[in-house]
Amino acid sequence: MHVRDAAGSVQLDNPDDGTPIKDMLSLKDRMLVITEKCTYEVQLADQIDPKRTNPDLPHNVRRKLFDYGTSSDALCKTLLQGKALFREGFTIVDVNVAMSLTIEALKEFSAMDQSLREFTSMENAAVEHHTQAKQQARSIGLPSVGHVESHCKTFAQRAHHFGKAMLSIVRLFYPAASNWDKLQEIAEANYGKDDQFSKFVASIKPTLVLILNMRDSLEHQLPGVTVRDFAMELDGTVAPPTIELNFRKSKLPRCSVSNLMDEVAKAMLSYFQMMIVHMSSKFTQRIAGMEIYVVELPPEDQKARHVRFGYGVYDQVGRAVPFLG
Repeated sequence: MHVRDAAGSVQLDNPDDGTPIKDMLSLKDRMLVITEKCTYEVQLADQIDPKRTNPDLPHNVRRKLFDYGTSSDALCKTLLQGKALFREGFTIVDVNVAMSLTIEALKEFSAMDQSLREFTSMENAAVEHHTQAKQQARSIGLPSVGHVESHCKTFAQRAHHFGKAMLSIVRLFYPAASNWDKLQEIAEANYGKDDQFSKFVASIKPTLVLILNMRDSLEHQLPGVTVRDFAMELDGTVAPPTIELNFRKSKLPRCSVSNLMDEVAKAMLSYFQMMIVHMSSKFTQRIAGMEIYVVELPPEDQKARHVRFGYGVYDQVGRAVPFLG
């Protein structure tokens, strides 16, 4: 018997995790193992070397893919929600392609989230250092993060990349959706302006366009964006690092950089989740003659599956009856 034909095992020896395995996802070229805290990628030797040219390869190799597990909104609203909706027989799109694109989108979100965490940590450290420093009677020193504009540019770039990754999934359903304006046109032409999907696209487009415009103005040093580090205000208070934008058709009043990053990150997760919910709902396939719907799962199912939406039918009194799996 070839060593690869024998049984094998996988041990997630991450000292920073230690939480139980909660879910698994099998893709064409890899398997994902998900705990409460992290997501790991596992590849079998035959996936790496399908022709079996090297008998000495280990049975499997593994690595941590994300510091997100089932306790994380980031994973639940992207990868796990995608797993629940991108299912063979239920949707028109290639499931493996859709899930691979979802993983790429989560990678982009992870980079954006890292930018947020790094900036917030630096801002908090600057405040703590300033609080502990002695101040002179008639002269005051201000806290400083330093290079705030660069931090804003990095975050805007990564947020824009996440938006592009989301748009790549949109094009599986609507190939002509080259941008968010075009998607809105397609939705309104197909379903009307009063349709829930059309309203959803119209509601999120300003934020997605603002992110694009912020990225462009910062990256190309165009006028219309103002970034400040900690600053003394006229009333004697110290303002945190701020940003304001008036560029193209996007306007953003002066606001806290860290607050903006946090709000954008949370919004983008919700946008992703609801985008695939709406599109999956538009393209559900009939099964055994039954009309299938995307339904909001009962609370106990949401807790068990770590997602808010799944496929199901409605009973005679209008209650959602979700499918298992």
